[in-house]
Amino acid sequence: MRRNNVSLRLPPHLLERIKRLAEAESISVNQLLTVAVAEKIARLDAEAFYRSREGRSQPGAGWRALERMGQNSPPAQGDELPDI
Repeated sequence: MRRNNVSLRLPPHLLERIKRLAEAESISVNQLLTVAVAEKIARLDAEAFYRSREGRSQPGAGWRALERMGQNSPPAQGDELPDI
């Protein structure tokens, strides 16, 4: 995997917080920042994906599909709820 170096200008209070978090997690500052950026990108990508699909949704369609499921068929073995 190709790696690139990036210089960051961080406020001192933020850098100290990052260092403390990395130490608490027993990881390097680099690894903490890499994971943090990857998590942020994943969240933004997921948000964009769901926003792109929201215009195609049909409110109530999921409930209608669930209501049709299982009609005219008894529960299969193993579907029982445990006695509490």
